[in-house]
Amino acid sequence: ITEAIVQSSFSIFIFAWTPILLKLSPLGELNYGTAFICFVLSLICGAIIYDILLIKLKYSYFKVLFGSLILQFFCFTFILVSRSFYLCLLVFAVINGNLGFVSPLLSIIKSNIIVEKYRSQIMTIFR
Repeated sequence: ITEAIVQSSFSIFIFAWTPILLKLSPLGELNYGTAFICFVLSLICGAIIYDILLIKLKYSYFKVLFGSLILQFFCFTFILVSRSFYLCLLVFAVINGNLGFVSPLLSIIKSNIIVEKYRSQIMTIFR
């Protein structure tokens, strides 16, 4: 269920960021290269945060995952009510960074729960 929530939020992000930012853009056009760089940097920041929280500080996987899902919820809620281009770009970058943070976290959780021999078959069923 958690993987489905994360994957669906990623799909919403993929299809929603361009029209939302185009609509809010002060110039009526969007520099896709700048937005892409922001998203790539946010993915890198998400991976760094993952390393700090889970590898160095040894936080619980499930507590961090719960916090991450709550963050996703508030980010999408903020985008629904915000009318600022720059704030929405920042929040989309946070969403993307959070997805970069959650991806390795879910892989570790799956490896701890599902036996490796059957993991790919079981995950295929749920996709």
